[in-house]
Amino acid sequence: MKNNKGFTLVELLVTIGLIGAIGVVVGFSVTNLLNSQKGQKYEEYKKTLEDATCVLAQRDNKNLNGVICSDFPSECKVKIGELVNEGLIKKNLVNPKTDKSVEAYLAEDWPIDDQDYIQVTNSSDGLRTCTFQCVEDYCNK
Repeated sequence: MKNNKGFTLVELLVTIGLIGAIGVVVGFSVTNLLNSQKGQKYEEYKKTLEDATCVLAQRDNKNLNGVICSDFPSECKVKIGELVNEGLIKKNLVNPKTDKSVEAYLAEDWPIDDQDYIQVTNSSDGLRTCTFQCVEDYCNK
């Protein structure tokens, strides 16, 4: 009489292989989902900076960063530090790609004020466009 109280080695290896394959598929799916969410958060971050700049441009047709921007005829560059100083963004605003706040970069003397800016332009129909221009190191560091 045969004793059938366990699994064979082949059955165990197949089961372990299937569990491993499922784990790999789930791992890749979760990683892709997290990266997608990070990209969406970064787009929200950029939109926050651009919206704050457009508010500043609408509020003050004045001299910004040494450029006369009355009516913003061609282009005007607004530095991120100026948005903080004007109270339009908070210092604790975090760049999702780097997980660092604007305040952290300003405290480190990061060249955020000198190189990263939001460009304001007027279209021919009078509509303003604010576009975030980012130094690669700041965006991806």
